[in-house]
Amino acid sequence: MPLVGGGGAPNVAGSNPTGVGTGINYIGNHAFSYNNYIASTTSTSKLDFATGGEYIVGAFALGPLINPTDTTDGKKSIAEIKFNNQTVATLTSDAAAQDQQTPQTTQLLVPPYTHVQFNVKGQSDSASYTGTASFTGRVYA
Repeated sequence: MPLVGGGGAPNVAGSNPTGVGTGINYIGNHAFSYNNYIASTTSTSKLDFATGGEYIVGAFALGPLINPTDTTDGKKSIAEIKFNNQTVATLTSDAAAQDQQTPQTTQLLVPPYTHVQFNVKGQSDSASYTGTASFTGRVYA
């Protein structure tokens, strides 16, 4: 069972059992982190966690910026995924385009003892547009 921070007692559901927030949660040999974001032209960290002695194979996903009251309208957003302050992947989503109404994903192996940041920036500063940032993976000791 994974250990948070590489030591101490096992953390079965993480510090937030509902799973929403910037940290990572563990259930058995699965790891996940979910968060939402409001449109902003300033890059902000939506997932920010550190792994312990395990490595995780998983997928990062950037949900499109949409207006929940008007699903025909959307905005562009970009995400930068960093491991130990080094960019390892980027994602972009243009929710105004019909073919990008689903989350954009990339699969990565997260090494042991890695500080992970998922930073998101949008095309708009309108609070009526929201999107999602997520990570799900399988933990290996």
